[in-house]
Amino acid sequence: MQIASILFLTVSLIAKFAFNNAYEREHRIALVDNTKSTCSPSELYNFSETIELYSKEPRVRYSYSIVPLFYNEDESKYELGTNASKYDVVHYENRGMMGIKIKLEYDGQGWMAVGLSRKHRMQMIDGQIVLVQPNNPPSLINPGKHVIRAGTPEGIVPMQNTSQTLINTSLVQTGESTILEFTKILHEEGEYSVELVERTSFIWAIGSSNNLAVHKLNGGFFINPDEACFQYHSSSSVKVRLHKINYFLWMGSSISFWFYCLL
Repeated sequence: MQIASILFLTVSLIAKFAFNNAYEREHRIALVDNTKSTCSPSELYNFSETIELYSKEPRVRYSYSIVPLFYNEDESKYELGTNASKYDVVHYENRGMMGIKIKLEYDGQGWMAVGLSRKHRMQMIDGQIVLVQPNNPPSLINPGKHVIRAGTPEGIVPMQNTSQTLINTSLVQTGESTILEFTKILHEEGEYSVELVERTSFIWAIGSSNNLAVHKLNGGFFINPDEACFQYHSSSSVKVRLHKINYFLWMGSSISFWFYCLL
């Protein structure tokens, strides 16, 4: 009986250690500076966050999700990928294989802009934005990436054509709303990056008409995809199952230990 108790205790401890190690490998992404993500790639790809940018009428909402990308060599561009390997996001230097899908909604009509500002700041000047002017025909720069050089319409300058790498851009406008959607690569050379495990600062603006002029509404906000993802999945069945398995393994180890001591 003592031998059986010792064996059961040993197996329980080994099983617990192996299970937790496997869980850690699956659910933590190693990044360049040894920081850790609390969400697995599959969890990152299965959550979204909506932020109310302006809660009064007319309302403004921002939604985003992290999506896998793959590089289409035939067309020399990134596209959305539904079966991207989780190893595409394991290493920090491969952030180019991930994208952020953004949706900006406005309960009204007007030009729209949303984008990145300098790290941990929410300043319009030097911001890198995606701008759309509904009255202008669709083109490489409408919607397209722009840089804010000055606080005037003339100071908003399109980026070079080689930088116009947005994926699946869309503009839908009705008499009551304007909706801009696009996907951007997280990390691109010479541009501000969208970080996974720390705050990224965004800026936004809405115009009073469809043609670029002085904005009607504007502001800034931060996102932290990993933090939002963790909160989103905090009550998921995977984590509940992890706690239950750990509980039973600890119970088995404790019972085996006390049974061994009583013999």
